[in-house]
Amino acid sequence: PQEIAGVEKIGQTKADFTLLVNGVKLDGQKLDSAFQGTLEAVYPTEFAQAKELEEVPAVASDAVIKAKERVEIPVVYIPVFPGTNS
Repeated sequence: PQEIAGVEKIGQTKADFTLLVNGVKLDGQKLDSAFQGTLEAVYPTEFAQAKELEEVPAVASDAVIKAKERVEIPVVYIPVFPGTNS
């Protein structure tokens, strides 16, 4: 392995999905399942796909809707600081 001056090695990538933290070996599959499982109810990764699209009725209207009062054009200030706008 290549040594780089001033750099401390903190880990190494391996083919198996395990983590070694403070001498404790952790199964990556179990960790991933626990993490993904908590989010599955909110953001499902698998769901039933419809084979055909449902018909969506078109709604045509010639009515023009206008606001009763004129509204000012909003002004928005976005603070940007050097190094935080990337």
